[in-house]
Amino acid sequence: MDAKGAFDFAQQRIEELRRLLSEIEPRRKFLNQRERELGEALTRWEAITEDLAKETEHHERDEPIDLTGMRLSDACFHLLKGIGRGLHARDIVVELRKRGRSINAKNPMDSVNKMLQRDRRFYRPGGRGSYWELEEGQESYWDGDNK
Repeated sequence: MDAKGAFDFAQQRIEELRRLLSEIEPRRKFLNQRERELGEALTRWEAITEDLAKETEHHERDEPIDLTGMRLSDACFHLLKGIGRGLHARDIVVELRKRGRSINAKNPMDSVNKMLQRDRRFYRPGGRGSYWELEEGQESYWDGDNK
């Protein structure tokens, strides 16, 4: 093969490789984007799993407290302390009921909200409409005997 023939062959091969790369490029971009999305989802699920593991470890480690004989404010205190994170009032009502603590009111969520607003052991970090948390360093008023 002479120099002209070798040059033409090389040019054809270059064009063929460029065409193949151009065909692959959209798929590569899609796969890179998909890899990022899956990585983000994996990170989120790992964080959720870690939080659930901590919560499960906390529940397995501590003996559950009987909330049925307590004042509503103390039951909420022990509930939030046991769960280890803030809850919205509706979730507090649900969790109290799961643990056998009834709330005799027409609107239990409003009753819980009003009670928590009056008790200095609780606060809302996000203001009205957000979840309730325990104020740092607060302790229960309930000593196990006063029902």
